Amino acid sequence: MATSDEDKRARPDDIEISSVSEYLSAIENGAPNDSFGLPELDVYVYRGVANSASHKLVPSLFRNLEILEEFTVGERLTKWGVLERGILTKFKEGARPHLSIAPRDDIEWLILARHHGLPTRVMDWSKSPLVALHFAIDSDDCENPAVWQAMLGRSALIGQTYSLPQLDSEFANSDRHAFGYYQGPVTNRAVAQQGVLTIHKLPGDDQPFTTVDEQSVELSGFMMLRRIFIAPAAKERIRRSLLSLGISNASLFPDLDGLARSILRDPTRRF
Repeated sequence: MATSDEDKRARPDDIEISSVSEYLSAIENGAPNDSFGLPELDVYVYRGVANSASHKLVPSLFRNLEILEEFTVGERLTKWGVLERGILTKFKEGARPHLSIAPRDDIEWLILARHHGLPTRVMDWSKSPLVALHFAIDSDDCENPAVWQAMLGRSALIGQTYSLPQLDSEFANSDRHAFGYYQGPVTNRAVAQQGVLTIHKLPGDDQPFTTVDEQSVELSGFMMLRRIFIAPAAKERIRRSLLSLGISNASLFPDLDGLARSILRDPTRRF
């Protein structure tokens, strides 16, 4: 089937960069801003991945189909819905004694659960291309680092709250499978990393999740999506450039953990 001009604009070809200046130039000049009548660069979000060959754009909840074997469908929920509600209920029950301020809705609960390692339908992005570039190359074993650049077609209304049933109803009444969430629990890390989240529709029954980049443009919720590869030989040079621009673990994780990670990365540098 032939690729339409709209599809080509929404899914531009992958590119490779070998310096921070090339990267920023690619973002400024290579994205199809005018095609959507949105010339501002701040409409984009970014996600850095260390191993793009193996890392798929799939929220953590959907990465292990075998986990569904224990569940049966009931209460008009899919198996994914039963799993999600079970996880979140247990997390709420155990987390409340540890919280001075509880999340205000189920999306904030999902975000908190994701932050502490539980699988959810939430994916992390950043409004900053440099933050995403840091996360792509920070790992010692980053073999195929890349940054995904995306434009979201729809965002949650600021101030609106969602229960899980409301969230599922929202998707049931929309032809989009994801939307952006620019609010949520404000933490020092979230602020430093300029965090943005995408919330994704649950697949039907026990069906697998189709990776975002393989979903159709009409349904995915992403008006534009492309991948920017980082040349392996340029990783160390780019790391040094990011440090000179003030992008490091110490700045993105403004706590003692971040400081320690930065010292281990570059013991001779003062942070």
